[in-house]
Amino acid sequence: MQEKLLAILHDQVKPALGCTEPVAVGLAAATALARVPGTVLSGRIRLSRNIFKNAHSVGIPGARSTGIEFATALALVCGDPAKGLELLAGVTPEAEEKALSLKERITVALEEHEGVFFIEAVIATTSGEAVCTIRDFHTNITEIKENGRTVFTGGIRSGSAAAAQEIPVLGSLTFAELIAVVEKMPPESLAFLKEGAIMNMAASAKGLETRAGLGLGAALRELMHSGVLEASLANLARMEAAAASDARMAGLMTPVMSSAGSGNHGITAIVPVVVVARERNCPEEQLLRALALSHLVTFAIKEYSGKLSPVCGCAIAAGAGATAAISWLLGLAHEQIAGAVASTCVTLSGLLCDGGKPSCAFKIATAATEAVINSLLARNNAWIREGQGIAGGSIEETIRNIGYISQNGMNDLDSHIVRVLVERSEPHPAV
Repeated sequence: MQEKLLAILHDQVKPALGCTEPVAVGLAAATALARVPGTVLSGRIRLSRNIFKNAHSVGIPGARSTGIEFATALALVCGDPAKGLELLAGVTPEAEEKALSLKERITVALEEHEGVFFIEAVIATTSGEAVCTIRDFHTNITEIKENGRTVFTGGIRSGSAAAAQEIPVLGSLTFAELIAVVEKMPPESLAFLKEGAIMNMAASAKGLETRAGLGLGAALRELMHSGVLEASLANLARMEAAAASDARMAGLMTPVMSSAGSGNHGITAIVPVVVVARERNCPEEQLLRALALSHLVTFAIKEYSGKLSPVCGCAIAAGAGATAAISWLLGLAHEQIAGAVASTCVTLSGLLCDGGKPSCAFKIATAATEAVINSLLARNNAWIREGQGIAGGSIEETIRNIGYISQNGMNDLDSHIVRVLVERSEPHPAV
């Protein structure tokens, strides 16, 4: 089991430059272009509503413009598909100008019948036409066609045995067993997680330095410096997590370490844990185990809530992962750790996801704060217990309940969110 969990960590904790949804759209477009290099004549993009929602308003690394058409055009101008989720690392002002001209040839349409996670890029050039399809997760290219001929099929298909085995974290482990496995992992096997801590704390520092995005992290720092807010453990985690999201959502050229395919999940799962470990002078071995636990709990909850959902995954998944890790760093018993996680999951379960954008910093700040506060409350034996709304008789049942509500009770919410986003973008007639 230890080897299996380590393999999951290596697969699901990866660097990402920019919001992963527009980057994934760009990856599909750049991959198609590589099959038919030449002058781009047109680009037709089809997206599931979840991808559309998350890619609609977010900043693009190194660029001032936003939008799915622009992200696609930028990937066609300077994207390197070999770099995966870092394919937009080569953005320059010249590339942005070319992309702004090219984006008029890009069209985007919603696809309602291909599942939650679907991207199709059809790129026509002077050399021909190519199609690249991505399903289920951001780098999972399942098909490439060149001039009508299928030249690649692969990836993990929806509903396949491989997909079912992709991240079965809690499928065969209880919450307590998961913690026990992490506690026995050799620290050298977790050393790679330190890169994520360094990377995401650097993004936080960049967000504070530049007052990027909505400037939430910098504003919180000013409030603490002036004495309006206390420089408490919870507020420090809140400030530094918000600042990292400020930098990422504003499109700064600052990579972050993602978790479960999301850079914002990575910020939430990592930054509050690093802050608590730093303020408590925890040894590096403890921090590495805590980070492993945070990521694994995040993955476990995503098994039930879905990779993309109407509920904010930074809150119910990565926030819960950070809660588990912080509770463990505080030396809490298994029952207390599970109680703290239940408090975070249930309290934040109604926080909806209305797409990737600078205001995500506010939600991440909330998740980071709750992770610390709920851990401290659990140390005093205060947490949400069985029978309180959707809280189950165990943490495993609570997670299943939240997943059920997210995937079934809210399954039409995204269509309404997308409608609001589209109507907001379109000109309205004068009243």
